[in-house]
Amino acid sequence: MTTKAIITRRGIPRSDAVAASESAEAGNLGLTVEQHLPQGTLVKGDEKQYAALEGQGYRVKLLTDTNILEVGSYRIDTEAALPKVPAKLDVPKTLQKTWPHHLVQLAAPPNEEWIRTIEEQGVDVVEPVSAYGLFVVGSPERVQSLKKPSIC
Repeated sequence: MTTKAIITRRGIPRSDAVAASESAEAGNLGLTVEQHLPQGTLVKGDEKQYAALEGQGYRVKLLTDTNILEVGSYRIDTEAALPKVPAKLDVPKTLQKTWPHHLVQLAAPPNEEWIRTIEEQGVDVVEPVSAYGLFVVGSPERVQSLKKPSIC
């Protein structure tokens, strides 16, 4: 099973050089490096690869269900087909082009840098939703422009 994790070198302060080293070592083990975060390097891999990293002195924080947003009793799998929305919750077609309320799925838990970047693009972050999402307010065009492999 492939999962995501945030890896950090134990006992070494974060720096650009450390992040580059983390990426290189993760890549040598066949992991996919997705992004450098303030708290570590976001990677995708499997249990054997993570065990190998731990053996090399890494802290490996597994991120489970990075594709799931939970809002109240609703569970949305962002990698599956679009969920059927109950009619009472559907945005009316006449308002879809201007509807300001959105859920944004992130690649990892939200951090201050990502929130600042989102807000600099004219989208207001209201609050976290689930472990990897944000409830935001902005025009559909601005929210759509947030789609970057490195964040959303």
